[in-house]
Amino acid sequence: MNCSRPILTRSRLSRVTRFLVQIGYWIAIAAIPLLMLGSAQIAAAQTTIQVTTTQQGVTDANNCSLQEAIYAAEFDSNTAVNATDPDSFYTTGCILQGNSGPFTIVLQKTVYAFNTFWDRDAHNPFGLTATPIIFANITVQGNGATLQWTGKDNSRLFAVGTASIFDTLDNKTVSGTGALTLQNVYIKGFTVKGGGGNCGGGGGLGAGGAVYVGKVADGVPSLTVENSTFDSNFVVGGNGSVHDLGCNGQFGFSSAGGGGGGLSGGGGASGLFGGGGGGGGSRGIGGAGIDGGGGGGGGTIFDGGDDNDGTGGSGAFLCGGPGGDRKSNGHGASCPGGGGGGGGDSSFLGGGGSDGGAGAYGGGGGGGGSDDDNLSGSGSGGNGGFGGGGAASGTHRSLVSGSSGGMVDLAAAAASASAPTLIATALPDRAALSEEAATAIAVAEVAELSEAPSSTTAVRL
Repeated sequence: MNCSRPILTRSRLSRVTRFLVQIGYWIAIAAIPLLMLGSAQIAAAQTTIQVTTTQQGVTDANNCSLQEAIYAAEFDSNTAVNATDPDSFYTTGCILQGNSGPFTIVLQKTVYAFNTFWDRDAHNPFGLTATPIIFANITVQGNGATLQWTGKDNSRLFAVGTASIFDTLDNKTVSGTGALTLQNVYIKGFTVKGGGGNCGGGGGLGAGGAVYVGKVADGVPSLTVENSTFDSNFVVGGNGSVHDLGCNGQFGFSSAGGGGGGLSGGGGASGLFGGGGGGGGSRGIGGAGIDGGGGGGGGTIFDGGDDNDGTGGSGAFLCGGPGGDRKSNGHGASCPGGGGGGGGDSSFLGGGGSDGGAGAYGGGGGGGGSDDDNLSGSGSGGNGGFGGGGAASGTHRSLVSGSSGGMVDLAAAAASASAPTLIATALPDRAALSEEAATAIAVAEVAELSEAPSSTTAVRL
């Protein structure tokens, strides 16, 4: 036997080659689903942000609070806002694990106590809220965490809407509409009250004790709730008011009207010399019409200015409408969350008082100014925006016609074909959601409870 003969002849080598090629072909075919799976995983990639402390608000470079984690998701960097008017930015200790959105904020199974609202966010037009407005695609993975209000005043936990912020630290503009998913959280004890009217003005809407979802732009915000509990979250509407002794005009003449309340900010008072009160903002209080000019409308952060010797008060930051000077109408709010400015009086020159300005979404109307002759008629009160109270007119009617108080503007809400929605899935107790939904979660703008496909419950409030 010739032991030096090669084991693989040419024919055998050809057969082995064909066999290996076939194996490679089938391996390639089998790898296609794996490649497709890998592509799907890349498409579903997300960035995870760990909340490392139960401390609220601004922390330090070694920690990441819930508020800072929300900003990190929205700015896609470890950047947050620590002051406003103008916005001021700083670097946080948040670590973003991933390369792109959507973003998942991870909580620990512990108690996160909140005792004050977040007072540095001018871009939230929905009133007192313990965290920054959510305008990105964010999932809060609770892992059984409890988020509880322990403060004495009012605040909700989350607000979801649309915003645009210029980030001076990273030199970029970030914009978007929020989509919030809550997973396995226990939310307890948050309370919201609408702003009160003043000197005849109507009160503001009380809504969203725990979460408020509001549509103020083209984008449609959303909220999805999974396996979560809402416990003892309450809302109270703002009080209306009457013209009492503090609203009387000088020398027995008719008095001006007060401002309507906003979602959180109260309406401003009318003054001794006939200026209308400013409308309450989503957070700021309307200014007073003390000396003949109208009070400025409250804003998303600050209170409206009082008038000064017949010059209307300034509209508050952000979005409040300025009050009218003597013989001038109040100005409407400039953007969501602003109250309308109060109207001026008639300047002792005859003629009726001036009209109050309209509030924007979440803002109350400005009060109408008074006349000085008890003949010409007071100015009409401005309409409140969605959720804002209508303002009062002055107390005196013209010999020709009466003055009208403002109204709450529901027309814009009713006309919206794309109202924000809440999707609640995997709930331990569906009945508990429908009982608490009206107070715990406000999904403005249309009231409806309907069945969605499969076992999902869709709620619109």
